Amino acid sequence: MGEEQRTRLLWHGHETIETILGLVQTPVCIEVDLPIDYHHALFSKLNPDAEQGSPEIIDVRGGPELLERIATIKGLEYLKLLITPLSNTRTTVQLSDPARIIITVGK
Repeated sequence: MGEEQRTRLLWHGHETIETILGLVQTPVCIEVDLPIDYHHALFSKLNPDAEQGSPEIIDVRGGPELLERIATIKGLEYLKLLITPLSNTRTTVQLSDPARIIITVGK
């Protein structure tokens, strides 16, 4: 990760988005821990063809467009507010277990 500062946040909806927007002006790695209740919803959204009963492992990387996919989950709609500001940066978005969003903004 290099020179990025690391910040860990708990998901509090719009309040968390405001904090993230204040941090992404410089290289940063932000880990957002979602309530565990979101794990199944994230897995289902990212793996719509998964067989019932398969292990619900989440490990997906992409750009800000990944936020658009998961912002359709009830309670995570505010993530859409990050897409435009992050689209003009070198940003990687990772979704991992358990119900965690990692946003890395590089130089």
